[in-house]
Amino acid sequence: MKVAVVGGGIGGLAVAVGLQRRGHSVMVFEKDRDADKPGSGLALFGNASRAAQALGFALPHEQHAFPELTLGHLDSQGRRLSTLPRRTASHLNVVRRSTLQHHLLALLESGTVRFGHAATVATDGKARIHLTGTTNAEVLDFDLVVAADGINSPSRQKLGLPTRVRHTGYSTWRGITSHPVDLRGAAGESWGSRRRFGYLPLADGCVYWFGVAPSLSTLTDSPREEARALFGAWHAPISEILTATHEDSISRHGLRQLDVVPDTYVVDRTVLLGDAAHAMLPDLGQGAGQALEDAATLVALLEQDNGSVGDALSTYDRLRRKRTKQVKRAANAAAVFAKSEAWGSVLLRNYSLRLVPNFLLGKVIDRVQAWDADLIP
Repeated sequence: MKVAVVGGGIGGLAVAVGLQRRGHSVMVFEKDRDADKPGSGLALFGNASRAAQALGFALPHEQHAFPELTLGHLDSQGRRLSTLPRRTASHLNVVRRSTLQHHLLALLESGTVRFGHAATVATDGKARIHLTGTTNAEVLDFDLVVAADGINSPSRQKLGLPTRVRHTGYSTWRGITSHPVDLRGAAGESWGSRRRFGYLPLADGCVYWFGVAPSLSTLTDSPREEARALFGAWHAPISEILTATHEDSISRHGLRQLDVVPDTYVVDRTVLLGDAAHAMLPDLGQGAGQALEDAATLVALLEQDNGSVGDALSTYDRLRRKRTKQVKRAANAAAVFAKSEAWGSVLLRNYSLRLVPNFLLGKVIDRVQAWDADLIP
């Protein structure tokens, strides 16, 4: 089968690897001209690892320090609010986004990915794409088109599916330190009033971090100084982490999500995957994980379809819409709980979190990452 993948992000590359390893002819079209664009880190839970295994590859394991770390939540002064069970924390893997992307590119046959090619899907019921970014516009026909072109997906718009992206009023600052930082035996998230700061170690001792706060009315030329103003007075080692991060390795962007999940992820022979289908808030760290689940489910169903691509796509649509809606709702609930504003609400939130037994908190996280290839019929 000839398959076009629109978008060369994590989900698009992963589905291309899975399909290619099962003998399909795959072409990936990515509008950016190369893979070396700025990125940050990814927290990948057990479901992401199992989805990768189902696709036929292992994730690059950069993280190895969690057995020695206490993972959980602190307040802005460093007082402990929760501790994740060791069993739950052991499933977490932290990688540089660029490392995972290059890992996936290396698994694909040479020439599979065509960088600098913006592709749009056809609206005539055909598995067809229109290419720009070339000397002459091209129209190419396939047996299946996978639209993995992100939260602002042009494919979703062309197919007449919901396009509204909701801004939450919050922004995130993300970065990776340029050298190792002593985390003092702990990692996770720290919560204040309408602000959160999270940090996780990479295998080389460098630290992937993120801060979340209400969007600033006036932006500066220094995202690092903005982050320092917002979080620099919090507990150690947050100030050290920010100091150890070069300005050019910090990204700043507004937090957005797809306002309405489409009623279908499939239109004729075009199927949505990843953020193009269900862009959600990052509060549960499931963006990449859900894209990998999408890819694994689609590849497995196409392998089982006995020639009926339509049946495979219909089953994919049913399974993935149900699963991703559940995770999206859970991420929204986590965001609401975390972003308490008034000090009375902050104290109540912190007190409530302290009362939750650690094993119950672990069960909540386990439920979110409870996906396995055996769930695919």
